[in-house]
Amino acid sequence: METQSCGRVQSAYIPQELLKEISKINNRLLIGVPCERIAEERRLMLTPEAVEILINSGHWVIVETEAGLGINYSDNHFAEAGAEIVQTPAEVFQADIILKILPPLPVEVALMKPRSTVFSFVQLHRFAPEAFEGMMLKK
Repeated sequence: METQSCGRVQSAYIPQELLKEISKINNRLLIGVPCERIAEERRLMLTPEAVEILINSGHWVIVETEAGLGINYSDNHFAEAGAEIVQTPAEVFQADIILKILPPLPVEVALMKPRSTVFSFVQLHRFAPEAFEGMMLKK
């Protein structure tokens, strides 16, 4: 940043720490971690440690309540890492990025906002055709 004063050009320096914080604000993503709806699935895409890394990078993370119980983490662990704990899957599926283990169910696809991104394992035998068609409609 340069300013002119009495015919001289002055440069203003912005501390690197401040620039880093400014870049975090401009690049925020809302990341949602829902509970898995299949009874035998206990895994979860993020641990509280991973949530803390994302939060420290400037992103928002929302976790559905009791999502971590299968991996022995309570809602408190995720909240202490900086995640927001939400009560309903509808809130989680409004995120920009949704992190799941299993492919989304048709009910979950119906809750998603258009143009959101889902990261999950590709298990074609579990991927319902209705869910795939719903995702195509929402782009």
